[in-house]
Amino acid sequence: MEHLLPAILGFVAGVLGATVTPFVQWYIEKKRLKIEYKRQLIADWRKMIEEISKTHSQQTSNVEIMKALMHHSAFYTLSFYMDNKALENVGDKDKRTFQNISYPLMLSVVMSEITKIEKKWDLL
Repeated sequence: MEHLLPAILGFVAGVLGATVTPFVQWYIEKKRLKIEYKRQLIADWRKMIEEISKTHSQQTSNVEIMKALMHHSAFYTLSFYMDNKALENVGDKDKRTFQNISYPLMLSVVMSEITKIEKKWDLL
């Protein structure tokens, strides 16, 4: 009888450990993958800004810059995370009309939003 209680407790602890450990590992891995995914999104968005900066000059119209942004695959994911006010500053996507924002400022607005998102996600 005196050996029964430690045996039962050992068995229960073993079962709980075997059951809980995979869930803890799964949770940690899920969190790691989420962070990795978010970092990749930030990298893709910054690469988009770099590509557009290289292919368009200062004289490129805001409409052309906006078209370049909207035709870039990375902008689709970015637009879901951008603040509505920032999207309005970049341009009205539905009406295809754009405010008079100079080229560097337009990309600065987008870059600023990327940085805000990165801070919100605690990646900085």
